[in-house]
Amino acid sequence: EPTSSPTPQICDQLDPTFSTYEFAIIVDNSCGLSEAECEIQLEQVAELFWILKADVPPNNITRITFAQYTENGAEIIVGLDDTLQLNKQDYYDYIINSGACGAGGNGQTDLVSGLNVTLQEFVTNGNPVAETIRKVYLINNCIDNVIQNASNGICEELFNDFETTIESDTGRVPIDRVALNIPAPSARANNTINGDSATYLDCFATLNLGQGASGICAAENDEEISSQDYSQFFEIDSECYDEQICNFAGRANPNPTQSPTLRPSESPTGTP
Repeated sequence: EPTSSPTPQICDQLDPTFSTYEFAIIVDNSCGLSEAECEIQLEQVAELFWILKADVPPNNITRITFAQYTENGAEIIVGLDDTLQLNKQDYYDYIINSGACGAGGNGQTDLVSGLNVTLQEFVTNGNPVAETIRKVYLINNCIDNVIQNASNGICEELFNDFETTIESDTGRVPIDRVALNIPAPSARANNTINGDSATYLDCFATLNLGQGASGICAAENDEEISSQDYSQFFEIDSECYDEQICNFAGRANPNPTQSPTLRPSESPTGTP
């Protein structure tokens, strides 16, 4: 049966008269969450989806891809061209009832693959019009140590990929990104985010020049996963809601230091 419609308010910064939007919600399924924790996480992911999906029928102005990453690999669950894009309530119900959760817990997390498959989805099925605003939202519980290792250059490479890979009808355009870091209890895996929620993925999500459309929303490391860990980010007038989740301000490409790649970088942990 359909679940009841959620209560969060749709982002008031979404402007259907000016832009179309392409978003991605990328969810951690590597951290061995319990059944109860999975239920909370999937419900809150669906709430985030509801906030972002602002369509004015018959126009499908916000297309949202739903992806999950595991210990080794990732997949697109709902693509930008999926028919679920045309029915907000059905898509919301699908996330809650069909989203995978509870895998992993063995100290391995492959967010790199999650980012690569999502970037490829934007390249393959995205709208090339320059006015399209693109943004990814990462729901993280455990740390991908490949990204966290600053010496290997992987995080910088991913940063540059998301800044320069997408080609519009007027040139290259960036994909903004927000990391929502909710540490799993330390008993779930030895690579949980723990006390690093305010800094994990800083190298990927934080932009130069003080631009605020990308960034990090950090939950406390309280050894539990609760609805409040997520819902605090969805509260109107909270910094995360106003400055990160619902900020779609345009920005100039900040001229990354590396040459752009035309395809997502290969995952060092294997092909999804």
